[in-house]
Amino acid sequence: MLRCVEQDCFCEERNRREQQIRMRNLWVVVALAILITIGGLFAWKQWGNRPAPAEALAQDLPMDVTAEDNILGSANAPITMIEYASLTCPHCAKFHTTILPKIKTDWIDTGKVRLVYRDFPLDGAALGAATVAHCAPRERYFAMVSLFFEKQDEWAVPEQWQEHLTKLAAIAGMDKASVDTCLADTARKDAIVKSAEDAQAKYGINSTPTFIINGVKTSGAQPVEHFVEIFQKVQPKS
Repeated sequence: MLRCVEQDCFCEERNRREQQIRMRNLWVVVALAILITIGGLFAWKQWGNRPAPAEALAQDLPMDVTAEDNILGSANAPITMIEYASLTCPHCAKFHTTILPKIKTDWIDTGKVRLVYRDFPLDGAALGAATVAHCAPRERYFAMVSLFFEKQDEWAVPEQWQEHLTKLAAIAGMDKASVDTCLADTARKDAIVKSAEDAQAKYGINSTPTFIINGVKTSGAQPVEHFVEIFQKVQPKS
């Protein structure tokens, strides 16, 4: 009986030590994860928003534009800027609210650039919003997209996005019945998803916003100067 007690004590002691080792190893893993995360955040802050020089960007990519595309600007503009964006992407919202207005004034409205906007939804809410925008009359499409980006914080709420989106769409003249009918249009949603899949295959799109500018690929809500540098580089020589 004494041997059994001793054995039990030995087992308990061994179990206790094994548990201590496991906990120590766990804390080591957690500590490493924290260090990696902090390092990653530091690197992102240091380098994530720095534009890549135009000469280092991917070039000579295809510039196929179809009758189905939504285009802002003159059809005869010498520079075509294809944008892939997600309506729930904060960086895309930043581009549309703070950077695009300057590009529009200096380059699009003057006939130098045309913007081809294409959806690359990163989640269900973005797909839903893109579908609603496509259901609106075509002449209101860009106004709808601009509205969704401007009010992104108000409607892009997990699990409640449809309710908030419906209220916002009313500003553009779409009642609840129209929005509900639109969101039930699986064929329209499938077309948006197919377009995004084609973009991923053709251009290797893996983040938003991504732009293809006369064959040159660049990503991120970069400063206006970054886009101007590319415009000047790719515009046809007179």
